[in-house]
Amino acid sequence: MSVFIILIILLFVFIGLLLKEYQREKGYFYSRKTNLTKKIKELQKKEKLLTNKIEDFDKKISQFFAFYDTTRLISSIFDKEELTAAFIEKISSLEGVDRISLSKLQGPNCHRFKISQGQDYLYLDTQAPDIFGLFPLFAKLLTVSLERLELYQRLQELSIRDYLTGAYNRRFFNQRVEEEFRRSEKLKNSLSFLMIDLDDFKKINDNYGHLVGDAVLKRCTVLISECVRQIDFVGRLGGEEFGVLLTDTDKAGAIMVSERICSRISQEKIKVFDENLGITVSIGAATYPSNTIYLDLFAEIADKALYKAKASGKDRVCWF
Repeated sequence: MSVFIILIILLFVFIGLLLKEYQREKGYFYSRKTNLTKKIKELQKKEKLLTNKIEDFDKKISQFFAFYDTTRLISSIFDKEELTAAFIEKISSLEGVDRISLSKLQGPNCHRFKISQGQDYLYLDTQAPDIFGLFPLFAKLLTVSLERLELYQRLQELSIRDYLTGAYNRRFFNQRVEEEFRRSEKLKNSLSFLMIDLDDFKKINDNYGHLVGDAVLKRCTVLISECVRQIDFVGRLGGEEFGVLLTDTDKAGAIMVSERICSRISQEKIKVFDENLGITVSIGAATYPSNTIYLDLFAEIADKALYKAKASGKDRVCWF
């Protein structure tokens, strides 16, 4: 009987210990649950703030990429400096960018990014990791835009330049003649047209070959260009014939420029391979409005003046 009582007592003691352990564990897990719930709420709050920040940043980035798309479409009307300035202004508007420049900046947070095949770099000063992480992409986008601009300019040059001499081709030159003629009509300015032909050029091709002839054409283009202003236009009209459009130039000015070209070329000894070649040119000049007020007669009068120069013995300037 006493053994049975002892067992019952031990059983109650054991049950009491289990209940006590259960209560302890329950309190522990409840405490952990409370702490975890609190941390979850804190994380949710941080997540919301981060989401808002990301959405705000994404909005800014999307605006930047929208800006990039726009500059990509209209980059052909920019030059390099304008395009770079537009990018710098847009990137500078992003939050966290302290300074951005194409010149070297001093500072512990200053980072350099190459933006072209040359020596051009963007320098960024920022303490914002998200901006810094994305900035190489910005630099790459600017590089792509600048490369696209360069390719467009090269294609544009190919479309308006004579492949051999580098002078304007006939199509573009004639277009400029019409545009400048209309402008002169509107502004009441003078405009002069020079028709230039290399004398006896066929003999050079026959005696020395077309490679030598091509070299002579290239050199004469350079000499003609050196005798006119940057605002004037030099075009190759075909074969050995060139045209020069002198803006805001009257007949006296056209004759002076023509004689300068004629003299400059006649004094030049063009060295090609082992040959030193001398060449002369004949020039016919026409001026608006002195000679004509009609566009379709403008080049024709210059051509007739050129024929007169050829018939008069070559190496000279003629006009009406």
